[in-house]
Amino acid sequence: MRQRGIALLIVEHNLKPVFEICDHIYVLDQGRILAEGPPATVAADARVVAAYMGRQGGRAT
Repeated sequence: MRQRGIALLIVEHNLKPVFEICDHIYVLDQGRILAEGPPATVAADARVVAAYMGRQGGRAT
């Protein structure tokens, strides 16, 4: 689909598959954009870590 220019909207709370398949991610928290960008950038964002991956700063599993 990527080569054909087709975009998908995925709504998912389990971040591991999102990080594996998406080129660009928007993370929402209470209806507002918390972070956006490539998976590595979003995964390193402290606000995303706190909101979705626990306060210890671990990676999504």
